[in-house]
Amino acid sequence: MPISERDDPEAPQAGEDLLEFLDQRRQQQAQQGRQRILIVVTAALSVVTVMLALSNVMLLKRAAFPPPPRTVAPAATPLSAPSAPATRTPAPPHSTPSPPANPPRQPAALAEAPAPSPSDATLPPQPMNPPALFAAPVEESDPARRTARWLVQTYGRVDAETRAARVAEFYSGEERAFWRRVLAGVQAEPTR
Repeated sequence: MPISERDDPEAPQAGEDLLEFLDQRRQQQAQQGRQRILIVVTAALSVVTVMLALSNVMLLKRAAFPPPPRTVAPAATPLSAPSAPATRTPAPPHSTPSPPANPPRQPAALAEAPAPSPSDATLPPQPMNPPALFAAPVEESDPARRTARWLVQTYGRVDAETRAARVAEFYSGEERAFWRRVLAGVQAEPTR
């Protein structure tokens, strides 16, 4: 008759203590793996949170302190009379028009009115219409009429009227009166 292993008292048998130790060891390894995953996820979320906080700070700084508007320096004009007639060169499409080389002289009473700045910081730059670049110079003595004509030629009648009305609302006193005259000039300007 064969002898079974169970009957052999000298055969090694796994005890309850060994099985319990192996089970605890597997549970510790699984718990350490979960802890490592939690640490990696927490670190990634911390990095994302810091980056979002920095971007919010940058956006708040931009909103609180907008960049200053770009200004175009006026071109220097010589005081001596030109020997040849001045020719105009077309400007790039996104630049503001430069003043004429020799502007017509104004009477002393009209010289006190402030001349409008072509680069108004409150209004976004608009592309110029090509016919405005080659238009013949207008011999107007009133700066409000010249400004009205320039606005209509540059932006069109509807936009010019809107812009003149906005600027007239912004200013007060003499400047408001000037821009109201400009608005009236824009409204009186013929449609082309």
